[in-house]
Amino acid sequence: MSANNFDYLYANIQKIIELSYKAPKDFQESVFETLYKSLIDKSNESPIFNQINSIAMQKGINIQDCVNIENTKTNIDKTIAYVYYLTVVLGITASQEHISECYQICSNETISGLSQNLRDLIGKYNYLQYVDGYELTEVGKKRCTDKNLIKE
Repeated sequence: MSANNFDYLYANIQKIIELSYKAPKDFQESVFETLYKSLIDKSNESPIFNQINSIAMQKGINIQDCVNIENTKTNIDKTIAYVYYLTVVLGITASQEHISECYQICSNETISGLSQNLRDLIGKYNYLQYVDGYELTEVGKKRCTDKNLIKE
């Protein structure tokens, strides 16, 4: 088990214990086992997933609670909403891998043209800039607000 997996498990085991104690006494053991198995399965996910999930759990806001999925119809809108979530909400430096993981989390899909999408968002649309990671420009923040891509 890697250090990242151990940290992830350690950070979340207390929450599982608390949740299992909230179940009726006869079901506490099975609730604990189910949640613990799920935690173990998730700890074997990618390090990027673990980073996003760990910070989201600490802050108490997952991507589905933040991004207005119904309003993000295009890859352009999805990508800038994910960058907003990563950088503004979670405080993560957004890499292409982080953004790709957001696609996986939200829609269980991989965007094949993500590199081109990111280049367009920087050069063609001016929604993003790259400074040690992807971040929204003022134009990108305005699009998030105007198109209601982020839940308030």
